[in-house]
Amino acid sequence: MTDLFDLVRTVWRHPVVALVMIVNVMVLTGIFLVAQTPLYQSTVTLQLAATTTDSNFLAQVNSLTPLYSALLSSPQTFSVAQTDLGSTHLGQISVLTFTDSPVLKVNATSGSASAATASAGAVIRALNQRLNGSKLGAPGVAVAVIDGPSSADLAWPRPALTLGVAAVVAVLLAVFAAWLADRRRPRAVPASEPTPGWAIRPRHAPTRGPVGAGFPRTGGEHARLGQPPRASAPPTFRTPAGTDVSPPSGAVGDVIPR
Repeated sequence: MTDLFDLVRTVWRHPVVALVMIVNVMVLTGIFLVAQTPLYQSTVTLQLAATTTDSNFLAQVNSLTPLYSALLSSPQTFSVAQTDLGSTHLGQISVLTFTDSPVLKVNATSGSASAATASAGAVIRALNQRLNGSKLGAPGVAVAVIDGPSSADLAWPRPALTLGVAAVVAVLLAVFAAWLADRRRPRAVPASEPTPGWAIRPRHAPTRGPVGAGFPRTGGEHARLGQPPRASAPPTFRTPAGTDVSPPSGAVGDVIPR
């Protein structure tokens, strides 16, 4: 099993591969951050409150907050807010509600910090204008601003978080690239190790017999018979794959499959 020390040694053997991978990931992350359009967000915190002491307000809070959230997110409210802003484009509005809580959070997001802050305030003014001019809200319930509009903060991109995640991913990819390069590195085969796919099985040399009995003739026998000695070709062996190969120098035997 590959442990931490094996991975460290693998990266140490291939530092260039690991460094190139880290640099590539960080450069691509930087290009991604530069190409993003910044978005700013401003928040207004509202609280619903009962206007009478005998109101059953707390028992109805889970049904009241969705009602006012729908009023804040309605196209009619957006239209009034856009009229209030004039030439400034109204940002994207989202409303958050909380269970068993009369608090609502209104978030305004825009590509401009000033437009995000102005949009948050315009939506709240538009809601109050609609509530005062009609009976849209619940009777005995008032809406109060307890915080905001806040100064717009950068909501996207988040450079610190993005670069941190990219650094972790870069290290993991660098380790994997070094491990892959180490796996593909050719392994040195010892000179005494036979060629993969066949092996030599030693066998005893044939016993000398009479000349012409099918045994190889020696140089002396050729001289006695008046024949010049014949040069013997190096033996070859046929592997199970059907190819002829020569054994290592000095090896004698039969080819057997591994």
